[in-house]
Amino acid sequence: MSAVAIDGDPVQDYTLRSGALVRDAGWHGAVEVTFTHGLPTVPADIVDLVCRLTILALDGYRSGAPVSRSVASERIGDYSVTYADPEAATMALTSVQRARLAARFGSSVATAVAR
Repeated sequence: MSAVAIDGDPVQDYTLRSGALVRDAGWHGAVEVTFTHGLPTVPADIVDLVCRLTILALDGYRSGAPVSRSVASERIGDYSVTYADPEAATMALTSVQRARLAARFGSSVATAVAR
């Protein structure tokens, strides 16, 4: 936490307990909290992943439909297409991508609650 303010006025009389800001005088007014989180620099493999997802989305947008590079089968009469990886034609992460991210960063989730 680098700064906490109430109605624009900085306050210092708070503590962080179990992930919650606590103040004896309570929180009356608009509270603004400034904090830094995340990685100092974005790792190259994450940049690559985001770029690949962006390219997939742009291809889908330009063609009017999601695009996959791995078509397993295609039929002309009553048109049908089957993808080798059904998730590859969507913006969703593939199961392999999800597993790699979970192995690298863990699978826990954190939330912030406004009261």
